This record gives sequence, structure tokens and C-alpha cells, in this order.
Amino acid sequence: MRKIFFSFIILWLLIFTVFGSGSSIAGTLERIKETEVFKVGAREDALGFSYYDKNGNWVGFSLDIAKEIHKKLEAKLGKAIKLQFVPVSAKTRIPMVAAGNIDAEIGITAWTRGRDEVVDFTIPYFFTATKLLVRKDSPIKEFKDLGGYRVGCSVGTTDEMKLKELSEKLPKPIKLITFEKHTDGFLALQQGKINAHVTDDSVLAVLKATAKNPSDWKIVGKPLVTLLLCPVVQENDSKFRDFISFSIMELLDSGKYWEIYNQWFGQKGVIPYEMAQEGKIFLQNSAVMK
Repeated sequence: MRKIFFSFIILWLLIFTVFGSGSSIAGTLERIKETEVFKVGAREDALGFSYYDKNGNWVGFSLDIAKEIHKKLEAKLGKAIKLQFVPVSAKTRIPMVAAGNIDAEIGITAWTRGRDEVVDFTIPYFFTATKLLVRKDSPIKEFKDLGGYRVGCSVGTTDEMKLKELSEKLPKPIKLITFEKHTDGFLALQQGKINAHVTDDSVLAVLKATAKNPSDWKIVGKPLVTLLLCPVVQENDSKFRDFISFSIMELLDSGKYWEIYNQWFGQKGVIPYEMAQEGKIFLQNSAVMK
């Protein structure tokens, strides 16, 4: 009788673990429908993409994309859903998605195989490349010139990984200095504490444009790596991943995506930045047939 009792307890615990324990089984869409909150991770330092304006409001290209996805989410679930932006950093964004603390991260996260081991990525929603921001009179023109120099990048990024790999191949190692925020890196560059700052050229364009004297700075270098920026979602939740991917496809099909892009990065946008033509073609071709 005792064995039967303990066997029953073990079976009950297994059933609870599999069917009653968490959001990953129920699925993100079901969780959002129940809580009536759509939590989106957003970087506070990704100028042009997601940041606080002078009034303390969240603004940016990626947040406008998130708002469009939010509208489609409300239509899909047939009820009002609160959109909540949750601050994340380069170090916390992946763990927060993996743990289910946020439903998605929509920002400047590049799709990598390493990250794909613990979270999932939707189709890309931006195409960019890693380059260098330096003073206009700097002798640094390419990544191969970085040996022996102090170089900044954000901690926990693909830039950090690639710079470490590059440093091993140069005659002199790179003196790599990491920062929590790109704005901190640019401040260090302005103060002469580093000789170059490395990140996506779209972000560098924003840093340069918002400087006191933009002409004092230049973006240089052939791309160290080209990057596909994608929204990040929890692993093994194909329904939600597909929902985000299809929402992006619909924005591309309707032209709404390019309308938002031009508001932020077009010639008359907040921060003029010309996405590479091959990137534009790649994104548009990502919108597969219905």
C-alpha cells in the first residue's frame, strides 16, 4: 500500500511538472491572453531603435515595430492587451527571454548560433554591419589597424566575441574595453579613454549624428561582420515565433515597415541611415507567400 501511495505521489508530481507548471507548456500567446500584458524587452541605449526621449518616454524604430505587432496581437486574441516595455541590457536580454520574464526582445540583437541554443529567433527585421567610430583625424581606417589600440564595445555582444578573435591574429593585441551601454562607450571615446568604438553601423550613425560636433567623427572600416537583427522569443514556442514572423511579413507586404523605417532612418528621418541595398532586398524577400 505504501509503495502504491508513493508511486501515486511521484506520478502526480510528474503530471504537475509537465502540464501544470509553466508558461512554456501553455505557450506565450496563451500566457499573454491570460495576463493581458505583452512584455517586450527594450534596450535603453539603442539610440534610433529604443531609448528614452527628453520627456522620459520610450521611443525608437524597434518600439514602433513592437507597437504594430501589439495591434496585431490584440486582433488575434480578440481583447485589449497592455504593451509593457521592460528595460534590458546586452547581458540580460537573452536570459530574460529564456526565463519567460519577458515575452520577446525587439531591439538590436543579432541572430547567432550560440544564442539560438537557448532562445529562438523570428525572421530578421533589420540588416546592419559592424564598423568603427573614430575621430576624423584618427589613423585607424580598418579593423586590421586596431592592434595596440584601446577599443570599446558593449559587453556580451557579437562585437566583443569577434574583436577577441581578431585580436589573436594581429601583431599587437587589441586593448578591449567593454561598456554596458553604447552611449558610455561613445563618452569614453570623446574623453580620449578609447581610440575607437565598435558596434552596428546603424547605431554608430546615431551616436555620430547626436554628437555636439558630428563632423568631428567618422565611421570607417569594411564590415567586420554583417548582422541580421531579429526579435527574440522563448525556445520551442513555434506558435508565438510564427506570429511575430508573420506580423513582420505583413508589415513588409503592406509597406508599413518602410514607412516606419523612413520616419527614423530615411533621408528626412530622425537619424539618416541608408541600409545596404542587399539588406533591403533580403528583408523584403523574407516575406514569404501566404
